[in-house]
Amino acid sequence: MKKERLYVCIALLLAVCCAFSACTVPGETDASMDEGRESTKTEEGTADESEEDVVVEKETTSPEEGSGEPTVEKIELSYRLSDDKSYYIVDGPGNYMEDELIIPSVYAGLPVKEVEAYAFSFCPYFTGITIPSSIERIGELAFSIGSPLERISVEEGNDVYKAVGNCLIEIKSKTLLFGCNGSVIPTDGSVTKIGADAFFGCTELTELVLPETVTDIGSCAFLGCDSLESVVFPSTLVSIGEEAFQGCNRLTSLTLPASLASIGVDAFMGCTGLERITVENNAVYMAVGNCLIETESKTLVFGCKTSLIPDDGSVLHIGDGAFENCEDLTCITLPKDLRSIGTEAFWGCMELNDVVLPAHLESIGESAFFDCVSLEALSLPASVKTVGTDAFYGCSSLSSIAVAEENPVYMARKTV
Repeated sequence: MKKERLYVCIALLLAVCCAFSACTVPGETDASMDEGRESTKTEEGTADESEEDVVVEKETTSPEEGSGEPTVEKIELSYRLSDDKSYYIVDGPGNYMEDELIIPSVYAGLPVKEVEAYAFSFCPYFTGITIPSSIERIGELAFSIGSPLERISVEEGNDVYKAVGNCLIEIKSKTLLFGCNGSVIPTDGSVTKIGADAFFGCTELTELVLPETVTDIGSCAFLGCDSLESVVFPSTLVSIGEEAFQGCNRLTSLTLPASLASIGVDAFMGCTGLERITVENNAVYMAVGNCLIETESKTLVFGCKTSLIPDDGSVLHIGDGAFENCEDLTCITLPKDLRSIGTEAFWGCMELNDVVLPAHLESIGESAFFDCVSLEALSLPASVKTVGTDAFYGCSSLSSIAVAEENPVYMARKTV
């Protein structure tokens, strides 16, 4: 499968670290960030009294020459004017460096109605956020990834958003848009969906109990929550999005409810601590030998380091990314009736040293065994008709390759 989303997430996390030092110099500006943006910093000594509700004034230690008065520097967020020039959009931190992010309802005489996507993604120093009643739209990943955030509040009178238990909730859709390490998800029915990226990078989140009202978990909702040790899924859950729990490497067990009908690609990729997978009486999925299997298609969707793939005909396909980055997997016995191995199925299984390809196998997907650096020998059966690009790329220990003589497509040849 494609890695674009993963690379974007990694880039954002790296940017947080890089941006921290850049953001900690109050008053420092970047010309490239100012382009196309309404200027938010006035000249020294010209602070407008009408904007006191959106500006924090700090006195510097050096008095203005000849005046006998201290100079005043405006500390404020960055804004841009809407296309119709009727309101302002918060699009960055500017030189605002307070621990509490307080977004004003009015700036320069106009209402503040939006928070731009990624506006504060690179500011990992806020411990609290207050959103005014005027805000009508908040863009994706507007607030910091991996921040020490503990408090989220929304002022009374906002018809679009509310905050309950330090969770930012979109009222109409009942979607939890943004949470933090201090969040307690309400159980009163006000949350039915966990939004995409909602708890992205909440590295201090250790346990999760989802209320019995939640039906959907969005893509990347808990990505990178690497302290998360336990998750209790509700009996109402219908879908889990792509990469929803990617990188939650302290999870040791999963129990999926009977109601679950859809699991996105790579939903549990990188959960290297998983040892036990169970599924309650479910019409779509089953679990056998710590393998998550889509019953109708006979596809192994997800496995872990303790998986024993059943050899009773219930698995004909290893799904895309099924064992991706399962670093502690050392050997795997594939069932005799297996027909296909999906794209990136065993990508990054660096301890995998032994795999026997069964006699009925027909296809091996792209990058299926990419970077399986401990794999030493490979024997392709006569039945294999397709081997995808880079299927064995990076298998640096591979010293023996054999192909059955009866194979009409491939042959093995020794090289000097």
